[in-house]
Amino acid sequence: MFPPQSGSKPEQLNTFGPIHTLEVPPLTMDKLTTFLNETPDCFVFECASCGKTRKDSRIADPGLLFEARTCAMARKSCDREEDPWTANTPEYLPGSLVFVDYGNTPWPAIVEYSMDEHCDYGLKNPGEKVPYAYFVTLVGLDSHASYGGWYSTQALRPLKRIPTVRSDPHREQALQSCYATLDLSLRQRLLALSYVANKLRLAGFVIDGTPIVGDNEEVGYSSD
Repeated sequence: MFPPQSGSKPEQLNTFGPIHTLEVPPLTMDKLTTFLNETPDCFVFECASCGKTRKDSRIADPGLLFEARTCAMARKSCDREEDPWTANTPEYLPGSLVFVDYGNTPWPAIVEYSMDEHCDYGLKNPGEKVPYAYFVTLVGLDSHASYGGWYSTQALRPLKRIPTVRSDPHREQALQSCYATLDLSLRQRLLALSYVANKLRLAGFVIDGTPIVGDNEEVGYSSD
């Protein structure tokens, strides 16, 4: 069954199914609104060369911390004293933009809270800090439907700009929607692209103003 029943874990990772007919559980609504009010905006890493802690204000997505980073990437030198911060444990958070494999094509997706109120946005093994799987929804796969599923950490790749290729027009539109939010905070991304946030908005919940990106161009899911 998709998604997993309450309290259970997915039987199979790296697959997705339709979620647009599902009701958003009240607890999921509460989790999202709480996160929107407490979204972290400071991400710190340990230099892969010198091991010093560095703060980089240009990191909008903690998913980038999975990649080896250096002082130079934060425009600093390994000779400088380290920043007085505790490095973030690499982890995707709601609002992280990722690529997942849809057939043989990398498709843009966003990490968010699952439709199963008992599973949160990530699944963790006992005693582990980083989830082994995350719930993601595919961006722009179908203008009249939404799809989501649990993907293993290894199956996710931080979304970056890629060369434009002729392919599915839905994919190209989805990529452009994601590109428009790459420099935005996790909170702003969720308001623009989150399936759950969109469901709440359509139900009359006031989370924030309508997300606008660029020249008054709305991004995200259609309200059709």
